Amino acid sequence: MCIPNISKVAILALSVTSFFSCKPPAPVIEESKTNFVIVVINGLRADRLGASGYEEATSPNLNSLAKEGYVFDHAYANSSYGRESLSSLIAGTLPCVGNHIGFEAAPAASANTLVKTFKNYGYSTGLFWGDDTIDSYDFESEYDEVHPVRDDYDTGLHESFSSFLTDKGTTGLIAHIQLGLSKESVEVIRNQAALGETNRNTAYDSAVSELDTLVGEITRAISEAGMSENTVVVVTSAHGLELEERGSVGFGRTLYNESIRVPLIFWAPGRIREGTDSRPVSLVDVLPSLRELAGQSAKPTVTSGESLFVRHNRQWEATAPTKRPVYAELMISGGNMIRSVVIDDWKYIGVNRAADLPNPKNWEEQTGDMEIPSAGIWGKPLYEELYNLASDPFEKTNLIGDETRSLRVFRKVLYAYRFEFGGNEAFESDVEDKSSIDSEMTREQLESLGYL
Repeated sequence: MCIPNISKVAILALSVTSFFSCKPPAPVIEESKTNFVIVVINGLRADRLGASGYEEATSPNLNSLAKEGYVFDHAYANSSYGRESLSSLIAGTLPCVGNHIGFEAAPAASANTLVKTFKNYGYSTGLFWGDDTIDSYDFESEYDEVHPVRDDYDTGLHESFSSFLTDKGTTGLIAHIQLGLSKESVEVIRNQAALGETNRNTAYDSAVSELDTLVGEITRAISEAGMSENTVVVVTSAHGLELEERGSVGFGRTLYNESIRVPLIFWAPGRIREGTDSRPVSLVDVLPSLRELAGQSAKPTVTSGESLFVRHNRQWEATAPTKRPVYAELMISGGNMIRSVVIDDWKYIGVNRAADLPNPKNWEEQTGDMEIPSAGIWGKPLYEELYNLASDPFEKTNLIGDETRSLRVFRKVLYAYRFEFGGNEAFESDVEDKSSIDSEMTREQLESLGYL
């Protein structure tokens, strides 16, 4: 087997011309603007929702949004570490491209972020922060209003969000609502996991059910404000949660699907045509999509994603699928440094540093050497994995030695990306690939393999 054809443009995915363009022109503000509410629920896995076929009745409100909205059921977070991934969502850039990596990751001061973009369009902006796994300080400075709601979920979120809707009128606002499994909830799930799979799943489902109730409060507030017909609601997550698939409960350790496959729902009945889309997409596509839905199609100065929607008559429809790589990066200094690439049903994982991974085992265990080798951020991976997600959705069978032609394609795709943004660091680590230094040469090699 081999991966299907990929277009010439998509194989590089992140070309210089698509990232560094001129400053967008001043926006034309319409009299009536679409409102946007972005709900980010960290720790929420796509495969544990009724909309994805999960049998437990844990998410009726999310299921309702999915039924009436447009669902990307193969959406990926761009990291499994919350700050890296949330920065990708807000800035529209991959972690290493936007340089928001590591434990203190945050969008660069110069980044054309979600809130800056929409303030430039004349929108009022509000942040509602209820996620205690991420400090809000580095993410709140640009918003017009900031409302901490973690300590008063039951009434605080509904009241503060309703007031924001009322105070800012019925058009021209964008709200970012940051929720997630609390540290306490994750600890409960860990403790219950020690008692068996049923207890673990019950604890996780209970936490999801509580968060789903909050989603119901959000949609109720929109309805009470009379804004349902002019509001787009987006629901996603910055990362999933490992539930002992790799031996532990947590996140920010690997890039397997339980950590990075997340929900992505766009809800706007009558404005966005309902449906389900199985192409691989990621969080960096959210900002370009919101720009398009706002009627502002000019590209920002830096972006890693592309709009998932196009206007057709008076409704928005999903764009035609393209063959393009979807990237995720976990770059924790002193921890694990991993990069993954998904193309259709295939997924490649390259490990640059393995401080705490279930596979391979810790370097100290393997070699007896206390020093953990590292290829750096842009270096050639030290360890590789390859999975066919269609036949192996739980990523249990590494095909690295069996699918030689597919592996060569992924290596060239990853090299093109690494060299474009890593420069000399990537070049020096790939001495044998110096013939691939030119992007056109890389395309020619891919053509010779029969993939273009």
